[in-house]
This record gives sequence, C-alpha cells and structure tokens, in this order.
Amino acid sequence: MKNHQVRTDATLLPDCDGEDLEKQKLSPVLKSLPVLIFTLLLQSLPLIAQTGPGSVTGKVSDGEEALTGATVTLLKTADSVIVTSSFTDTAGSFYFAELPYGKYFITAGYLSYEQYTSSGFLIDDAHSEITLPGIDLAAVSSELDGVTIRSRKALIEKKTDRTIVHVDALISTAGGNAIDILKKSPGISIDDKGVVTITGKAGAVVFIDDKPSYLSGTELLHYLETLPASEINTLEIMSNPPANYEAAGNAGVINIRLVKNKKEGWNGNINLGYTQGKYARLNNSLNLNYKIRAVNVFATLVYNRLNSFEDLNLNREYYNPDHQLISAFSQNSYNTNHASGPKARLGMDYQISSKSIFGISASGFRWYSNDGSDNHAIISDDRQNMTNKVNSTVSSQRPFYNFTGNANYNYRPDSSNKLLSFNADYLMYSTRLQNDLRNEVYLPDGSLKEQSRLIGRLPSDIYIMATSGDYRTPFFNMGTVSTGYKLSYVSTENIADFFDDEDGVREPSTTFSNHYRYRENINAAYVNYQIQYHQFGIQAGLRFEHTLIDGRQLGNAHRPDSTFERTFNSFFPTLFLSYTPGSNERHQVHFSYGRRVNRPDYRDMNPFTYPIDRYTLYEGNPYLLPAFSNNFELSYTFNNNVTGTLLYSQVRNLISETIEQSNNIFYSRPGNVGKQVAYGASLNINLSPFEKWTVNLYSDLLQSRNEGMIYGQKLLNHGWNWSLNCVNQFRFNDKWSAELSGYYAGKNYYAQFIMIPYGYVSAAVSRK
Repeated sequence: MKNHQVRTDATLLPDCDGEDLEKQKLSPVLKSLPVLIFTLLLQSLPLIAQTGPGSVTGKVSDGEEALTGATVTLLKTADSVIVTSSFTDTAGSFYFAELPYGKYFITAGYLSYEQYTSSGFLIDDAHSEITLPGIDLAAVSSELDGVTIRSRKALIEKKTDRTIVHVDALISTAGGNAIDILKKSPGISIDDKGVVTITGKAGAVVFIDDKPSYLSGTELLHYLETLPASEINTLEIMSNPPANYEAAGNAGVINIRLVKNKKEGWNGNINLGYTQGKYARLNNSLNLNYKIRAVNVFATLVYNRLNSFEDLNLNREYYNPDHQLISAFSQNSYNTNHASGPKARLGMDYQISSKSIFGISASGFRWYSNDGSDNHAIISDDRQNMTNKVNSTVSSQRPFYNFTGNANYNYRPDSSNKLLSFNADYLMYSTRLQNDLRNEVYLPDGSLKEQSRLIGRLPSDIYIMATSGDYRTPFFNMGTVSTGYKLSYVSTENIADFFDDEDGVREPSTTFSNHYRYRENINAAYVNYQIQYHQFGIQAGLRFEHTLIDGRQLGNAHRPDSTFERTFNSFFPTLFLSYTPGSNERHQVHFSYGRRVNRPDYRDMNPFTYPIDRYTLYEGNPYLLPAFSNNFELSYTFNNNVTGTLLYSQVRNLISETIEQSNNIFYSRPGNVGKQVAYGASLNINLSPFEKWTVNLYSDLLQSRNEGMIYGQKLLNHGWNWSLNCVNQFRFNDKWSAELSGYYAGKNYYAQFIMIPYGYVSAAVSRK
C-alpha cells in the first residue's frame, strides 16, 4: 500500500517578484549509401584505440597438455573481491581485458585438479599488459575426498565514475524483473509514473548496454517489467556520467548491462519464476547460445505476467497568500494492473578476422496491459464542509509493441586492445490505448447532481534512428584519448479521439480530441582524456550537443493548429579525480563534476488536455525550456566496503508537474518552476557481522530547496529528505540461503509538492 499526500501550498507567498564490447544495433533504415561509404572510410584509417588501461593473459595445463574449460578467476588483492572470470579455450589460454590499474591475483581450477592461486601482480603505466607464467595444475591426491572452493562476489562495487551493482549477488533476483533490481540498488527509487530518482534527485535516464532506452513514464515502466532479472549482469549507477554518455538526465544515468555468453558450443538456461502477493506474477525466460569458431548465435524468449495493485490516498489543500485554507480535495483510488506478453531477442556475432567482428541483432515484445481504477473523492470548502462527492471508474486497455534492430562493427588492429567501433540503431514503439472514464457527482444530501461517460482512443507511435562512432587511442604513453560522435532522430505521432457517450449515443468531443506530431534531432560529439599517474587518476571530458525540436498540434474543428520550434546548443564538461594513497587500495578518494540537461519530454510538450478524473485534467506545455544542472560529488572509500559521499547540485529552469485550481477543476501541467538547490551526504556500507550474514546498507540525507514563480505567486519549498535501503543476505549452507530487504523514504520536498514518508519490506528464500 502506498499513501501520498500532496500539499500545493508549500509556502506559497504573495505576489512579489573491451572484451565484452557492446553489441550495438544497426537499423535497416540506416543502410544507406552515405553510411556505408563512411563506414568503409573509417575502416581504412590507421586508427588505434584502447578499450581499457590493462590486460592479463596466460595458459593453463596439467604439465603436459593444455586444459580446455579450466575456470580462471581474477580477484582484487585488497579484499579478494571477484572482478571477472572465464574459461580457457582449446589451447588452454585465457585473456582478461579492459582492467583498471591496481593489484590483482588469479585462481585457476579444473575438475580433479588442485586449485592454483597466483602471487599478486600490479597493473600500472609501466605494466599495462601482463603475461603470466604458464600455470600447471596438479592432480588431486586419491586420499583427498573433495575440494570446496568458496568465493563471494560483492553486491556493490565503487569506481571513479560509477557505482556497480552485481545482480547475481542478489538472492531474490530469481523470478524478478528489472524494477525489482532497481528498488534494491543504493540510492535509486522509481515511482508508479516511471520517474527514476538517484540520491533524491529526479530525472535519471535509463540506458541498455550503453544505449539510451528513449523511454520515460509508463512506457519505461512497461519495458522494465518485461526485462527479467536473469538477463541482467550489472547495473551501473552514474550521477555524473563521463562524456561518452548523452548529457540528458539531471540526476544521471542508470546503465543496465545484459548478460553475454561466450562459451564454446551449445549452452543455455531456463528460468521459471512465480511470485505470490495479493495477486500472482509469472516471469519465465529461455536463453540459448551457440558458439563455434567465428560464429556466435544467441536467442532469448521471455513470457511475463504481471498483476499488481495500488491503494492511493491523495490529499490536496489550497491556501491563499495569508495561509488560510480555501478548499480541499481528498481522494482514495484503488488501481489494478494486469499485464502479460512475450518478448524475443535474436542475434549473431561474426568474427571476420582476428582483428574485426561484426554483429547484428533484433528484438521485440508485445505487452498487453489491462488497468482499472476505482476513485472516490470528496470536495470540501474552506470550513471543511463537503460540497461534492465524486465517484469515478476508469478502465484502460493498452497494447504496447516494440521492435529494435541493431548492427555493430568493431576493429582491433593488434593485441594491445586498440579499437575502432561503429554502430547504428533502429527502434519502434507503438501503443494503442483505449480509455473509458465514467463519473457520477453527488450533492451533500446524496442526490445525483450529474453523470458522464468519456471514451478515448489514443494511438501513439515512436520511431528512433541513431548512428554513432567511437575510438580510443594512447596519447604518447601519457594516458588515453577517446572521441566519438552520435546522430539521432526521433519522430512521434500521437492521436487523441475522445467521444462523449450519452445513453449509448457517441458524439466527438472537441474539448479533448487532438492530433500531435513531434520531431527531435540531436547531433553530438565528445572528447575524453584519461590518465593514471601513480596514485592519482584524472579523467576529463567535453561533450557538445546540438538539439532541434519541432512540434505541431493539428487540432480539430474547434481548436486551431499550433506549432513550436526549439534549438539548443550547449557544452557539457565532466571531470573525475581519484587518489589512492599507498599501494593496498584500502583508501580511495574520488571527486566528480558534471553538467547535465533535462530536456522537455515530448509528452510534456504535447498540448493535449487529458482527463484523469471528473475534477482533474492534465495539459501539456509546449513552452517548456530545458533544465540545466551542475553536479558535484566528493567521496571516500575504505577497503571497498564503506563509501561516504558529499553531494551538491543546482538546477535552473527545473521541470516539474504543477497544480492549479480554477473553478473547482485541478489542472496538472509540467512547468519550469525556477531553481532547485540540493546538498547533503550519503553512506554505503557493506559488511559481514557473521560468516553467514552479509549486509549492504545505504542511506542519504539531503536538503532540497525549491524556489520560483508558479501562476503569479512565489514558491518557496524546502526541507530535509532522508532515505534508507538495507539488503540482508543469509547463506545457511551450500543449498539454502535467504534475503531480507527494506526501503524507507522520509518526507520529500520537490518543486510544488511535499510527499509523505513511505516504505516497503521484501523477503526471499532460495534452495539450490
């Protein structure tokens, strides 16, 4: 159950003034001659690039013959946390690439052979490519009954420019989806409208394998619901992303990295998930992979069924400039959502030569959602006397379709990890929303005042095409330089056909019917420099983005056409500094700065008027301006287990929902409400009080100050926001384990709103 209280007074004052390179996707639409020519030109250039600062290679044998399929694991010397692992190939060789500087060691094991543990080795400027001596595994003595190898992957890993969540370290991922993972990640929350928050700041964007999802709101929610947790390898949380990421999202970027399988031959897995709450939920997936010599083919088939509910209490209180109550609105909404559908992904990677690889993939899903809402509202005057009682029901059917086409090309000129990459994408999202809104209004004596029925048909289509190129190169043995470009084009078509239904007779509603087209073109280029000098690390980048926006409202017989155009040009600098005193990496200090932008979403700029209930209307705002932010962070990490962070951010032209009351109607509109300043601290602790009990604890405390002008009045809304996220894991033995997690958020002050505290608790038990 969620309870939300919204107060729109909020002190309203009187009028006054690498090795796992992304399989990036190429659209058939983009297979034009200019793109092909450009690709060929890029391939012909003697470009050199480096995917990461370090690499490790070696061979495993039994002293005479190479061992194929031996397990080799790379770990950090400081805390024995697993970095990555792999299997040896037919020659007994293994290779780890894209490794940051630091101290490591490896372990190797194979069937009835004793486990091998290497001595520590250092990767730095002078030793960036490590070739280990041959590893000879000894057969286990016949007197030994067995060998047990235990290792624990840390749930949270802190890096200079991001925090990494290792999804397979969570016990409760079985049967879950991406939303379940996000809710257990430090500092992240996502509400029922699809707004993603990082460390109390709204406006985060979601990437999939380093590519933007181009989704927000309910469409983003539906996509994340179709993404099983079993498909996710890691989450990367970046409040200040580096320059190669798009500048959109004032709160930062959440990059979801999917699982990639490179084992030889046939392999796969089946995941069957069943969750029981008030309603049942299914999450089933089948993953197959076939790799032989130069060809790797992979396929995924998913079927999900989601059933959920929300019991929402909404209270609105309106005050005049003298802080006297004018009116009040109290509503209870019981909302249900029943959704199901399949999802499929198919792709292939082809190793053209030892230096180049080409990949293609396609994916799509059909998600059918059937929603219902039962609302009971009371309208009161300034003396808390009821003036009207409203009962309304809303039923919605929303088929949601997606297709994604993708191709990529990567070129490595030699074994030093130099790289050139090119990729392109085509995405299509389509919804066919149908709404049925019924209202009954009663007077205080219980007599029926009026009733109405409004039927809506709202088809919407989104088409996205993008192409990009990247390369990295060593800079005279003084770090690495990266540069690249991206061109993207977004086109949307939105139709709203509403009909008033009276005794079965339908008449077109010119009040709400409309037709809206939106076009967006973003052209971007970036350069990034990174160097590690002894204990000091520096990464500095600059991104330039040129944005063109064109919106056209075609209107209807009683609503004139309208158009708007916007052009934005801006630079987005980023800076990351790190310091690691000594050689054991127990102490790490990080500083980051980034400039970000929150562009108006095309839905927010859509000038439609859309009824939510009898007394609440939603309207778009085509005059929205982009919101720019400056974000600073200073953090200290001890032994990779404790990280404390100081945060400061400033947002101008903050985009937020606003509420206006006029003639007993509540209008909800997005608007630029002014300036927001937030500062505070966060703490993340990973500890093991006992051998079989591991705890990850995250908490943040931030002061949020919002000030600006709304509907001719000055807004001043500020206060402290506090949240706590705790994940407990219990491993009783080799078969049984359990997880208990919880989240709590205190009062939240944002723009015109004050949200009351809320929280949840979840538990899971696993047997292998």
